[in-house]
Amino acid sequence: MPAAADLSAPLRNEEIARLFAPLRRFSHVALAVSGGADSTALMLTAARWRDLIPDPPRITVLTVDHALRPESREEVRLVCERAQALGLACHILRREGPRPRSGVQQAAREARYALLGDWCAGHGAALITAHHLEDQAETFLMRLARGSGVDGLAAMSTETFLKESKVTLLRPFLDIPRARLGATVRAAGMDWIEDPSNADATYERVRMRRLLPRLAEAGIAPRDIATSCRRLHRASEALEQWSASFLSEHLVCHVTHGWGEVPLQPLLQLPQEVRLRIFASLLHTFGHPRRLRLAAMERLDDWLLHDTTRAHVLGGARLVRRRRVLVIGREPGRLHAQTPLEPDQEEVLWDGRFLVRVPVPHPPLVILPLGSITLPEDFPDRPSGVPAFAWRTLPVICSAKDRRPLACPATDWRAARSEPAEAVTVFRKCNDISG
Repeated sequence: MPAAADLSAPLRNEEIARLFAPLRRFSHVALAVSGGADSTALMLTAARWRDLIPDPPRITVLTVDHALRPESREEVRLVCERAQALGLACHILRREGPRPRSGVQQAAREARYALLGDWCAGHGAALITAHHLEDQAETFLMRLARGSGVDGLAAMSTETFLKESKVTLLRPFLDIPRARLGATVRAAGMDWIEDPSNADATYERVRMRRLLPRLAEAGIAPRDIATSCRRLHRASEALEQWSASFLSEHLVCHVTHGWGEVPLQPLLQLPQEVRLRIFASLLHTFGHPRRLRLAAMERLDDWLLHDTTRAHVLGGARLVRRRRVLVIGREPGRLHAQTPLEPDQEEVLWDGRFLVRVPVPHPPLVILPLGSITLPEDFPDRPSGVPAFAWRTLPVICSAKDRRPLACPATDWRAARSEPAEAVTVFRKCNDISG
């Protein structure tokens, strides 16, 4: 337990060196800076850390203009001005599109992480955020109010891998109180930008923030909540390793046709919590990438254990009992992917599942699901064992002009005298689940 005086003291150099030590393994790190007290402290301490060590990584400041308030353009300009005064490169990322009609904070968060993740992926950088102790406690309370399970209540971790952007996210301040970050900025003779939404009680996080002092009076301090989060995270990691080990041993992924199967007997012998994780991994791989609610996974588990119907549809995927195995693939009724391939474009990720490669140059093309087009007479029959629903979700390369099918690499079929002469599809997502 830190001394009372330390709870609002500026960060010392030795603390900064310890907090930022995990960043040394990266050649390039990007700081997410809004200009508020917490992220300004991150920028200040990162600059100090750079000067404390030999051969520091390259440090870039990223600031996002959400275009939700008139002041935002000036605020991001100020962030870059301060970053450059500290000797740090700065880039402004701007959200495009109309203002969200509802769920403004959530929409802003999603847009922010998409922009930050894409930039970091394109520049080989790890992403660093200024989340702190009270942020962790607020996140826990928000998820508690939703009835979250182990993963949700574990809240944030000090290091996370963002699967969609393939970027590592680090939170060096997760155990540091908010007051110490503000004190660090003031000790440097700087101020920060106050976002008025941080005082707007219509937002859930603000309401949880106001609840923290009352919980502390009852003996439940943010640090106590953060301790529980760390322990839940430890349990979450153990469960994740268990489910990953099971999938590595038992999942058969038919990469050519984009479907998978898992033996039912060992699956049904697992504890429910592990089965739910396996469902989540399977749905992410064979369905759409959106995270599903725990209640939906529990209904899926109930279907598997007790329902007599043969099939269940969830998360853009279809699950079917077939003899002694559970078969899973993309649900064709929910698939409307129509992806253009321009003449100078060599590859495209279709439906988030298949990487389609076509040698350039080629005529304008469009990738369509097999089940949505009229197949020619010489198109091959569905192989024995391949589920009909999975067959209908294979990518077919078609002419963009008249949508005439030209090639289906998964079946080795190609229209006579057609372009492209060669094409390749790779079911990319099976690598994620089995690797």
